[in-house]
Amino acid sequence: MGDAGGMNEQPVSETNGSLDGDGAGDHDQPYGGYRPYQFGTRQFARLLALRGALLEARLGNGPWAQDLAAAA
Repeated sequence: MGDAGGMNEQPVSETNGSLDGDGAGDHDQPYGGYRPYQFGTRQFARLLALRGALLEARLGNGPWAQDLAAAA
């Protein structure tokens, strides 16, 4: 009865940083490189404007219509 904490001690794991003790397939660190969008807000807006201008040029309208027709 004088032994304090004899039953409550956890064995120390010798694996290299594993949280569950197995070591295989651990994903203990969160992935910090995820971005929901590839572009920033301004870049995305400029890309949409460029896409719209190119689509208008393909239809024969807009400031790039003559350049696009000459290239084809």
